[in-house]
Amino acid sequence: MQEAGIVKSIEGDIAVIKMQRGAKCDGCTACRMAEGGVMEIDAFNDKDAQIGDHVNIEIKPSKIMGHSFLIFIFPLIALIIGYILGNHLLPTKPESEGPGIIGGLIGLGLSFIIIKTYDTYWNKKHRYLAEIINIEDQA
Repeated sequence: MQEAGIVKSIEGDIAVIKMQRGAKCDGCTACRMAEGGVMEIDAFNDKDAQIGDHVNIEIKPSKIMGHSFLIFIFPLIALIIGYILGNHLLPTKPESEGPGIIGGLIGLGLSFIIIKTYDTYWNKKHRYLAEIINIEDQA
């Protein structure tokens, strides 16, 4: 996904890009809302953009897909695995669904803990998802 914006500030090799919310932004949480409906996102600044430069940024689809899998599919898989393990490992009466439900809920809870832990680790190591792909000419 590519968007255009203006460099608001720079810290080392990370630039904060200010941009308007576009149609492609629905359902995406990579950016954060700033004042007046403007969006801000951290982007890797390997093109040496300066404050005030108009830039094009890109979030690679592979990064979006990876995070989408983690948030939407991983909890579902953990729920199913928890249900199966609950049915096989917890003591049960014949034809009882209780242990499977308990196992599924435990699996789901563990998936949320894993996601939160991973998110905290990811934000420390990789604060940004976007990168500046070019600086637009202002002439």
